[in-house]
Amino acid sequence: MKLTSTGPATTTPTTARAPAPTTPAAPPTTTTTTAKAKATAKPADDFVAQRVPVQQPSMATATTGGRGVGGTLSLLRPAVATIGTAAFVPMSTLIERAKTGAPVPQGLLILDTNLGDVEKTAHASWQQATLDHHGPVHGKDKGRGDNSTSQLVDRFDAALRADVVAAKQQPAFVSASVVVEKAAKQHGLTATTAQKEQAAAALLALNLTSISADNVGDGLSWPVWMAANQARVLLDPALRDTIREATVHEDFGVFGGNYLKGVDDVSALPAPIKLQSALFLAYDTALARANVRGSDRVAPDKAEAVAKDVGAAIDALLKDPVLVDKRSGDFFAMVGLALSTVEEHSLVKDASIGDGRGGYAMPVFDTSKLPKELGIFASWAVPPLFGDHSLQMTSSPGADNRRTLILAVPDGRTLPSGKSLLTVLDRLNTLEQERTPAGQQPSSWFGRDVVVLPSQPGSVLTPSDVRSVVEGAGLLSPR
Repeated sequence: MKLTSTGPATTTPTTARAPAPTTPAAPPTTTTTTAKAKATAKPADDFVAQRVPVQQPSMATATTGGRGVGGTLSLLRPAVATIGTAAFVPMSTLIERAKTGAPVPQGLLILDTNLGDVEKTAHASWQQATLDHHGPVHGKDKGRGDNSTSQLVDRFDAALRADVVAAKQQPAFVSASVVVEKAAKQHGLTATTAQKEQAAAALLALNLTSISADNVGDGLSWPVWMAANQARVLLDPALRDTIREATVHEDFGVFGGNYLKGVDDVSALPAPIKLQSALFLAYDTALARANVRGSDRVAPDKAEAVAKDVGAAIDALLKDPVLVDKRSGDFFAMVGLALSTVEEHSLVKDASIGDGRGGYAMPVFDTSKLPKELGIFASWAVPPLFGDHSLQMTSSPGADNRRTLILAVPDGRTLPSGKSLLTVLDRLNTLEQERTPAGQQPSSWFGRDVVVLPSQPGSVLTPSDVRSVVEGAGLLSPR
């Protein structure tokens, strides 16, 4: 495996913004094809799709007892909502509303996160409005390929089965049809009248008018972009397939390294993997611009700005396959640079399990010691390529002597014990509570079968503490 590309590489990641004149090649379909946008089409904003007003009831206002600004909570949804796009709502705003016991606002979707401890007492409708594949509350993890983005694509597919005849009886169907027609013209999408009507009915069935997330990987990226471009996604089955394949790589493939086996030139990788790799560079740039370090979880006051940066990059990359090749080449150049220095600078030998001579059963990496130009997602791509270990841990320092620790089984591998990482959650949370200084809130560990990590602002535990839990649970012991 060689991390080489025919495209040029740079040392500093940059977010692609300028639109290019061509569209990426898409898998052939029998219903919808992608073509060059007409020169006369009205250009879209970098992030927000063109909006057509449609009357909808406004969100209720709730009193927060002084917790919000002025003691009053506004969920930022205008009295006149829109069809085909969704307003962004900060997670902190939603948490305050959930604390009041009020039901979830109609049309809201929360991606790849949950309300934390508030969710235990919140109205049950909040769980129904959340797409999150991390347990234990939601318990929706179906294994490899299932994540919040893929679940959202599933919702778009399901919406396309909506009853068109019934949808035509709704006053908003005309507005939805206008949105669909504009999207088709703007993005050069060929669709029959029946397909456009089905897409308009799907827009009404989705009823996706506001969205919230607090992390980039599976929330502030593809999902928020899809929510802002609903008609385009509904009209283009090839694009939905691309998003699905890209998100599988984002949440699984890149954390295993199998996608690079036998690959001598990364420019020969499948198009969705190259697209997602180029987006990793954009994610890292957006996070760096927002001064987010060590994790892709973003504070509420920065989340929307990060989503706009990432959305602009998605727009640019979907228009230009040449740009995809260049940016993915840049990403892999960084990963290759880091891989050449990881053992010398980043490997935490005293916390790792194994001695290096016979290989490491669980190597531990301090990602802050990787080359400084490496972003968060680039640094996460390196550890699986280090060896054939069945378990790994990454550590990155945070504020107040806390750190982001990620314990993970690399994609495509299994623990010798056959156990799930969820078996150590209780012990990690107990230890977290015991070690957290008085007056501070202990982080809560969460995850799924193959990865666990602490909530922000990070864990007070050390990599050696987590190693002890791993050994005590016998995760690396043969069955």
